[in-house]
Amino acid sequence: MTNFANLLYLLTEFSLRSGFVEKAEIYSKAGVELFNEDQRFKESLAYCCILKDEYAKARELIPKMELKTTNRTFLDLKLAIQDNDIENINGLLGEYYDSLFL
Repeated sequence: MTNFANLLYLLTEFSLRSGFVEKAEIYSKAGVELFNEDQRFKESLAYCCILKDEYAKARELIPKMELKTTNRTFLDLKLAIQDNDIENINGLLGEYYDSLFL
């Protein structure tokens, strides 16, 4: 990735950590448009949608993510919890744990 993509991602994550969800959403959307192949922006945008209780938008973004990362597993887990899908939650908790500690 380019330095600009990395800088835009840092701005996105700092905004999320600071609680500026709308600002992070704007940075994420810009990142998705400019660097569509970079999954980090799609993950951040989906997380912004979850934080804003826009679960339908998050569900639309997740299938567009090609790689199964720790962040994507976390997003899948958040949506499964929202849906109260107990079977899926148990499997995703195991995946998430494994991705963090193995």
